[in-house]
Amino acid sequence: MYADTLWAGWRRNWIAIAAATLVLLALASTWVAISGQSYLGRAQVLVSLKVPDSGQDPTYQVEISRTLAINYVMDDLEQLVTGAAFAGLVADRLARESQLVIDAGDLAGSLQADRTHRGLDMFVYSDDRATAEKAARAAAEVITQELDSLLPAFGEIAYASVIDWDSGLDQLTLLRKAITVALAGAVGLFGSMLAVSIGIAWRDRLHLGDPDLPGGLKVLARLDGQRS
Repeated sequence: MYADTLWAGWRRNWIAIAAATLVLLALASTWVAISGQSYLGRAQVLVSLKVPDSGQDPTYQVEISRTLAINYVMDDLEQLVTGAAFAGLVADRLARESQLVIDAGDLAGSLQADRTHRGLDMFVYSDDRATAEKAARAAAEVITQELDSLLPAFGEIAYASVIDWDSGLDQLTLLRKAITVALAGAVGLFGSMLAVSIGIAWRDRLHLGDPDLPGGLKVLARLDGQRS
């Protein structure tokens, strides 16, 4: 059976298969080691509306109006914090408050925000834990203290406060690196097995046969028959 032929070929070339797998695993592990750790700084901002008294505008007391208003504010903020202008304010604040010089363009590429219930989670990626935490906190403080220059109406209808910040290893990046190493090993294993299988198919195309199966090499068998 052809399965027996494949198994015999894989078993005969197990050293080459194992070597290819180990080489790719070693290369992937080396890349993971030299690429360094990635840290994630996070700061949470809570946004609240400034609701006027019912004597000024009773419509603001209707819950649906409050919900729509906060949604509009959050939509604007979510788009604003990922832009270059916001990143510039954060970079200026870092240089002024923490003596950290970070290019605004690089900061814009690492700043992310996830919308929560009436708030934003600010995320900053960095290869240094302290830098990641300080940048995330600076981004949150820009929203609470310096946003009027980018969104003048914000201070009139809402206010924001920083309620939490922290930092830690970027778990998603760690997972991606682990998957990369695992995929490299799988590629080495199955790629080398495929190469052996292709060699077996090519050998069969030349009608050579398998030396590990009964009958041995067909060409040699035919030559022995001709000599006899």
